Amino acid sequence: MNEIERWASSSGGGLLPSRGERQKNSAIARLRDETQFAGMQLDAGAALAGKAMERARDLHLHAEQQAGDDPVLLGVLRELEIGYVLYAQQVQRRFGAGGAM
Repeated sequence: MNEIERWASSSGGGLLPSRGERQKNSAIARLRDETQFAGMQLDAGAALAGKAMERARDLHLHAEQQAGDDPVLLGVLRELEIGYVLYAQQVQRRFGAGGAM
């Protein structure tokens, strides 16, 4: 039992909850919902970051494969790779700044 549940379980013992108990129960329910939502936001943010990392790794390996021994081509492909990373950071910041969160 966590702290929120312990606080919620302490009641005056009457048959009908008092106004104060109803307010307390409502506040607890709201806090529980906000906590669950915040946890989902964190999970979604981690999933987004993980996806961006996977794609950055894929692009990095693909650039190396495509360039072979050509350092000029590798430099060009690295610029595109850096562009992707910068774009992914923008998407991540918008997500955390109120877009999906």
